Amino acid sequence: GGGGGGFLVGVTSAGQVYYAGHAEALGLVPETASAGSQQLTLYDRLDSAVRVQQVAVGAWARHALFLTFEGIVLAVGDGANGVLGLGDEDSQSQPVPITAGLPTGRQKTSEQQQSDWVVSIAVSGACSAAVTASGKLFTWGREDGKGQTGLQQRRAAGSLGVATSASPFWRRIPTRVWALTAHACQVVMGAHHTAVCCADGGVYAFGDSSRGQCGQGLPLRPAVPTPQLVKVPGTPFVTSLACGMHHTVALDRTGAAFGWGSNNSNELGSGPAVFTSPQHLALPSNADTDVEVRVAYIVAGPRSTLVQLANGAVFSSGECGAASSDHFTSVPYNNNNNNNNNNNNNNNN
Repeated sequence: GGGGGGFLVGVTSAGQVYYAGHAEALGLVPETASAGSQQLTLYDRLDSAVRVQQVAVGAWARHALFLTFEGIVLAVGDGANGVLGLGDEDSQSQPVPITAGLPTGRQKTSEQQQSDWVVSIAVSGACSAAVTASGKLFTWGREDGKGQTGLQQRRAAGSLGVATSASPFWRRIPTRVWALTAHACQVVMGAHHTAVCCADGGVYAFGDSSRGQCGQGLPLRPAVPTPQLVKVPGTPFVTSLACGMHHTVALDRTGAAFGWGSNNSNELGSGPAVFTSPQHLALPSNADTDVEVRVAYIVAGPRSTLVQLANGAVFSSGECGAASSDHFTSVPYNNNNNNNNNNNNNNNN
């Protein structure tokens, strides 16, 4: 699921999509998009046979991607800059499958070989991304110049992770990011940066790093043009990522959570205004027991971070709706369905 900017999108375990608020990114006209402001409304523009496992949409994007259980990607919304990956800049009011550049889903091509399919999707304001089961990273849309190094004759793409001699330039169909040689498992996007979680537990980031979003330490670099390894403290095996507008959060398999990037709104908890490299998130200590605090899930809003502990407790920091906090504080919620729909916690939004 995802949301921000006055709307919310969620996915049920049955693969149905619901929205609330002003969801123009789903291809709805303003009048229709506002209809679900007071309650969750079923998104009825998908074929009834389509079962969705992930929606990529963000407060900074005017389009959305849907990933089906079959590994197919559908795009909808504003098509400016080629963000829909359909080969043009036309907008779409109904979700349309991306048939060029990406695998077209789980299909057995022979007795021995299984076809490739998409396992992760992400969007930003001007570009989109996808990762396949075989570990390939694809991006498309407009490069906004955040990756220009100034040291090369070619303009290097930050958010897209590919290079070209044109300035600016667009990729209107999904394009392989050959600079990433590691096996990708998950991709997330902020406003102008991208982070990738890989099968070896490593994290790579590229794009705008003026606020430390790419976790490359000091001195701050205005842009990281191609995927670079993020050096997380210790030797963690990172299993999932989340992006806000200008910050990134990572979770490793031991339940430790890390963050880097902008902390102007305390989205990473108490600390300096910028985390130039990954730091442990300052979560409340478990003072009543000797049990170590272990994080189970991470979610990032535009200027906030939420974590759910293994015991079900939820903490947030930053700008969360009408509330804000300069450190991680407890969030009261109904824990009766703690184990439901936990697979929909990815995103950048």
